[in-house]
Amino acid sequence: MMMLALAGLSAGAAHALSGPDHVAAVLPLASDAPGRGVHIGLSWASGHGLGTLALAAAAGLLRVGFDLESIGSHAELLVGVALVATGLWTLLRGTAHSHAPASAGTAAGIGTLHGIAGGSHLVVASSALALPFLSAASWLLAFVLGAGVAMTGIGWAVQRAGRSLAPPAWDQARRLSGVLAIGVGLVWMGMQLV
Repeated sequence: MMMLALAGLSAGAAHALSGPDHVAAVLPLASDAPGRGVHIGLSWASGHGLGTLALAAAAGLLRVGFDLESIGSHAELLVGVALVATGLWTLLRGTAHSHAPASAGTAAGIGTLHGIAGGSHLVVASSALALPFLSAASWLLAFVLGAGVAMTGIGWAVQRAGRSLAPPAWDQARRLSGVLAIGVGLVWMGMQLV
């Protein structure tokens, strides 16, 4: 059971850090609220975990007629739209010190969409569902925890950077994170539409 949990933790962290859509979603939100980067990262990760667990539970309960590929494909398209919207929102809002920052609720909502989206974590989570219930549940919880720790770490890194950069440099970094989100979002939508 311990090895299964460690494998889930590792898979979750690797999934979160290797997904450009994850990083591109959290960077602009956390950079918009640099003093609350950890909170934004944790909120996004909580939403991602809830979305992943909800879809895994539904897949486990509704094994017949549950088209994970179709749901994942549609949700991935919405992830692309959300990334473009987040990037545009970041670019159009002025400096990080001239407006109300991103909210934890927004971060959690975008994270939930990512959790439902499918992608590689659903393939891995679906294989975990073939395990006995307690083993599958342990693996999935460890996966969610690993992804959560990784994305909270991204928020922490943004928070640290926000404390060390002067406002003009920080605003440039924040705008760059918006451009990154738009670019990844357009690629994400393009991958779903071809």
